Amino acid sequence: MESISVIFPAYNQATCIEQVVMNAIDVASEITDDYEIIIVNDASTDNMQEIVTMLSRNNSHVRMLLHDKRVGHGQSLREGFEMAQKDILVYADPDLYFNLDDIKKAVRAMKFAGADIISAYRLNRTREGFFRQFIFFVYNFMVRFLFQLPIRDINFSFKLLKKQVLNAITLNAKGAFIDTEFLVKSHKKGFSIHQIGVDCFYRQGVLTMITPQLFWDTVREIFRLIKETRRMKSLKDETTYCQCR
Repeated sequence: MESISVIFPAYNQATCIEQVVMNAIDVASEITDDYEIIIVNDASTDNMQEIVTMLSRNNSHVRMLLHDKRVGHGQSLREGFEMAQKDILVYADPDLYFNLDDIKKAVRAMKFAGADIISAYRLNRTREGFFRQFIFFVYNFMVRFLFQLPIRDINFSFKLLKKQVLNAITLNAKGAFIDTEFLVKSHKKGFSIHQIGVDCFYRQGVLTMITPQLFWDTVREIFRLIKETRRMKSLKDETTYCQCR
């Protein structure tokens, strides 16, 4: 089995980070002996740093990148990618939103489908409320239309990818738009994307609020991405998409 890096960009997740890391260790160690768990601590103000430091001392597979000041989810994830040393990369939010055992499902799906990327989608979103569900429906529809991207759940932060994908694209987003940028550019380059459905639960830790500033930042990011993708060339003739539950 190829080696695997599990990356968690995190901010003020002290309440659940220990459980997340321990679960990730259990899952990754069942997949391969060659793994690492990377926590990108985006200048948290709680005691998450102390918790992860303790975990890293007890297990050499656990690594932490600590920011002196907040840089945002996108830059945190990019730095996690740069820090990762393994062949297959998994990234997710460390909020126990889904069962980390689904990483094993994603690895099997990647091998079976011969995919470059596994993009998970949520099977149930009723806990998030009508407003968030409506916003995400509109957002997904708009992105799929603008970029011809047939992905069910674009902004769900549970994806698995071969590291070689990152050698072919450049990511610039500083915030949560990085999920969209990653999928759009990977699709444009012709990498194969396979989708799997996962069950989701009540989020723990800090929930991202939808604000007017976030809205306008997203609009600007979309226009930037439109300009960038117009100049991109595909590495392959076609991209294969398939779905399984």
